[in-house]
Amino acid sequence: MSCLITRQMENLKDVASEELKSAYMREVFQIIGAAQPEDTAPVLIAKINVIHQKYFGRAYSFEQLKKDYNHRMLEAEDAVRSRIAQSDDPVYQGILYARAGNYIDFGAMGSVSDEKLWELIDTASGETLDASEYSDFTNQMETAGNLVYLTDNCGEIVLDKLLIEQLMKKYPQIHVTVIVRGEPVINDATIEDANMTGLSDLVPVIGNGTKIAGTSLKHISKEARDLIAAADLILSKGQGNFETLNNSGLNVYYMFLCKCSWFVTRFGLEQYKGVFVNDRSLGRDIS
Repeated sequence: MSCLITRQMENLKDVASEELKSAYMREVFQIIGAAQPEDTAPVLIAKINVIHQKYFGRAYSFEQLKKDYNHRMLEAEDAVRSRIAQSDDPVYQGILYARAGNYIDFGAMGSVSDEKLWELIDTASGETLDASEYSDFTNQMETAGNLVYLTDNCGEIVLDKLLIEQLMKKYPQIHVTVIVRGEPVINDATIEDANMTGLSDLVPVIGNGTKIAGTSLKHISKEARDLIAAADLILSKGQGNFETLNNSGLNVYYMFLCKCSWFVTRFGLEQYKGVFVNDRSLGRDIS
């Protein structure tokens, strides 16, 4: 709750009218105060965005920024693909690079440093995954028939594509479906981004039917919900998908960088260090 309020206050720093700020924040507090225990931050933010538009008009468009980051990562695509392919375990390396791309998140951080982005990508191959979690993942992939891949951000999905390529090579029996956001929200990937980056040329891609920055099972489309329910495994990118799917009981493997202080504390990692973990390994307590 404090993170939600702080971010909204930051968004008002250029608003001159104190009366307008006060009226807007009163409605924000009402939304947060009326939240049910199962409501997640992405769901609440979607409601707050409606109020923001009422007071301040259409929200800032990330359309051009998304195109820019898609182009930047497409320019790096061949070099990263080569690094992954030349490694001893291309799937392992593909996960590391896909996870590093989760840094391109204007929702969690407000701004993205290009210097930090390339640093994370350049050093991705030196990072590690939990050995037990990775072993369980590869064992399950050997017999899985359906994999659903939940994306997060623009640009990042180029690295998701490279991981999916390796998964399809190593596990040719598996059918992969990618689910992106149903409508534009912050810089999250949509169908347009999947088309632009060639992801939709590789595998089937659908929108989830919402503009929530996550995968809220009770809000997404029936098509998306049915695909997720039928999946043998789910690969889930980003903090927002973790927030909306944690404790769902599904066989979800989360991949993301710890960008917010809550995640840093929750997982006991330094900022920008990565997580690869199955939902069922985490237990019920996420406090």
